[in-house]
Amino acid sequence: MKKLYLSIFFVCLFSFCKSQNEEFTSYINEFRLTSPDFVIDNSTFRELFSFKGQYKEISLQAVNNYICFKPHCNDENMFRFDFGVLVDLETEDLFAVIVRKLQFDELHGCDNDLSELLLITYSKKGEKIDIQQIGKDNDCWISHTKFFGNKILVEQIRILEFNKPEMSCEIEVKKYLINQNGIIVNIHSEPIRKGVVVRDEQIEEFRLK
Repeated sequence: MKKLYLSIFFVCLFSFCKSQNEEFTSYINEFRLTSPDFVIDNSTFRELFSFKGQYKEISLQAVNNYICFKPHCNDENMFRFDFGVLVDLETEDLFAVIVRKLQFDELHGCDNDLSELLLITYSKKGEKIDIQQIGKDNDCWISHTKFFGNKILVEQIRILEFNKPEMSCEIEVKKYLINQNGIIVNIHSEPIRKGVVVRDEQIEEFRLK
């Protein structure tokens, strides 16, 4: 039933896109379509963001046309942007995609080798509406993001110490909503709380204790 639903949505999406800007249609068609409810974390990232085992870089022209909101521009070629997920908003009036942004420059501390997830919304004509960083990951940061259609729950963990069996961390939880106008609204932020991260050798990843 899930496959049938996605097939119907995909056909409708392509039919609808034919009447739109061909360049934007080509850009949107590079993203992976998902069901309305899905999770992005270390265990699902490669499945959602790789295509035939490879990550697909977005061209500089497409970055400038469809991603370039200050300060997320690529003016000095400091970043790489990869195709990710086309979010099923169950409407023909808006598009929402998730892009991976990679930092090229070698920085110190928790900004080094930073991978960010950007949620971007567009009108049906391909006009940029809004952008929001919804997660970041590297040796310091761990994100866990759940999508429920137009609602997003983000758990962001910052590791505060390293090379210990149990490492202290800070945990921040935010909830977002993509409203009918395509604006990404932060509808709830929980106070940052303390926690402990441990290494799970079975999955070879860090997790909350």
